[in-house]
Amino acid sequence: MNNPYPFKLNNFWTIAVATIALIVAAPILLIISSIFSPSTEIWQHISTTVLPKYILNSLYLMLGVAVGVSFVGITAAWLVTMTQFPGKRFFEWAHMLPMAIPAYLLAYIYTNFLQFSGPVQSFIRSFGLKKQDYFFPEIRSIWGAIFILTLALYPYVYLLVRSAFLNQAASPSQAAKCLSANPWRIFFNISLPIARPAIVTGIAIVLMETVSDFGTVDYFAIPTFTTGIYRTWFGMGDKMAAMKLAAILLLFVLALLGLEHSSRKQHKPARRLSSSKPITYKLTGFRAIFSFLFNLVAVTLGFILPFLLIIIMASQNLDSFKTSFWQYARNSLILASLASVVIVSLAVILAYGLRIKPSKFNQFAAQIASVGYAVPGTVIAVAIIMTLGYLGQFMQKIGIGFFFIGTIVSLIYAYTSRFLTVAFRSILNALTGITKNMDFAAKTLGHSSGSSLFKIHIPLLKTSIYTALIIVFVDVVKELPATLVIRPFNFDTLAIQIYRLASDERLAESASAALIIVLVGIIPVILLSRSISNSNN
Repeated sequence: MNNPYPFKLNNFWTIAVATIALIVAAPILLIISSIFSPSTEIWQHISTTVLPKYILNSLYLMLGVAVGVSFVGITAAWLVTMTQFPGKRFFEWAHMLPMAIPAYLLAYIYTNFLQFSGPVQSFIRSFGLKKQDYFFPEIRSIWGAIFILTLALYPYVYLLVRSAFLNQAASPSQAAKCLSANPWRIFFNISLPIARPAIVTGIAIVLMETVSDFGTVDYFAIPTFTTGIYRTWFGMGDKMAAMKLAAILLLFVLALLGLEHSSRKQHKPARRLSSSKPITYKLTGFRAIFSFLFNLVAVTLGFILPFLLIIIMASQNLDSFKTSFWQYARNSLILASLASVVIVSLAVILAYGLRIKPSKFNQFAAQIASVGYAVPGTVIAVAIIMTLGYLGQFMQKIGIGFFFIGTIVSLIYAYTSRFLTVAFRSILNALTGITKNMDFAAKTLGHSSGSSLFKIHIPLLKTSIYTALIIVFVDVVKELPATLVIRPFNFDTLAIQIYRLASDERLAESASAALIIVLVGIIPVILLSRSISNSNN
């Protein structure tokens, strides 16, 4: 008799994959279901007053950041891949450094640097000028937010587009060059169209990060969905209205996720032969100077300048390295360590289960479990609290106490929903490189799938597991909105301390915490740089 169910209930790996997917996706499904819940008075007020402003500001940010990262990321990728100029080898990896500094930290640093009382405008006024005598753009504005998010996020576009340029077949460009086409015509008519799927994917990822941002827009007082969710929940006390806002924001994210997925499916780059290197153009004179200065400005504004400002502030405020600082560092270390171990363990189970049983059901479950990385931290936080709240009510009805809300467990749950994708993709890519003959040989020798995992696959995956642990650790240390909403009482992390002090206009006192976050953030950048270098070699 045929089994009417899509999977056998006695299959451990299928059940494990389905369970992980259900646990991770449950909060997101709860948010989506809130669309159909009855409207409250506060929601009716929000929908007719501030909701249009949330939508317009989010769209303005998305459009501005998309233009900014496209210009900086694509231009930088073309220059360092297809041209030769002084400093090219340095800029190849230096363009990844802005990824080490969270966008909210860039916002705090540049506000302190460019505001009226900051060193730049103070220097201008030292020549006897007054405020009304000169024009200086206001950093705390939607244009300032676009500037900050562009600097923080352009490396995503740079990395994907540079990879596309490197993997393009050289023959079309060589043929165009033989027909006397200049580099600009080759760029616009050949290289750019071939790299279009990678460009769209990079922009989609950047836009997901843009709509997810909380720290920058909150500090600049720009009303968006993320700040609206936080204020509706904590300021107005209406959880259902906050969930409806989260649901609308989630629709934005799912649309971008669909765009990214569609672009990735179309992205089938022509692989170049090992002996066929991309055509490069040697730049001289003004063009070489322009290329050097363009890359230098991007890296300086995105990393070098803010990093130096943090070091200066930290050296001038050594008192910030006080007892409370080490307590916040300890809290961040505990959270990041626990979360990284839990998340990577679940990622190994999920990836290995998909390898053992690559059924359509398991593939669908894995995709569901991977959606969380695209979901904003504020949405994840609201969803986790509501999910645990409903679960707690159910447990109390059957006589079981439930106390996970407001604990480290709820935070780790939120981090798992948010960052499982990062670890899962890393482990899955590494598993794909292990031949299936290993599995067949182990089975022939009498090993079960679980035994094969611990004795064969995990030792072979050791490097990828360490890499995933480090990346998740760093993401958790830098995470702000979900930690801000869910953290236990009087349990602050380095990111929370920076947010609190910056909100009180005491940024200098947070320099020590900011320095640690940036130094920790450099670690995955180094790993990524080495990985790309080894791949190219």
